[in-house]
Amino acid sequence: MSGWLASGLRRDVCIAVSGLESPSDREIKKEIEERYGKSVPPRRFYGALEALEKDGYLEREVEGIHDCFSLTKPGARALEAQFDWFAERMGESGTTG
Repeated sequence: MSGWLASGLRRDVCIAVSGLESPSDREIKKEIEERYGKSVPPRRFYGALEALEKDGYLEREVEGIHDCFSLTKPGARALEAQFDWFAERMGESGTTG
């Protein structure tokens, strides 16, 4: 796996995209900000979106005046591998101890 999730924000963008139906950039950003209860600087957020798209993990479609995003097959596989690793480390119970 490449460094696609070198950033927690990139991971969170992929999680948000996977849980929403063709979300716009604003919907993705809102989802992440609500999750953590704080604002994500626009420059950082859009940098993460661009990096994920450039690396082939997200796909952008223009729908009207909005850009909408979806995970590509490599993006979905990478996200699944990330969660498999997480589940393996956390164990079946979801606790560390």
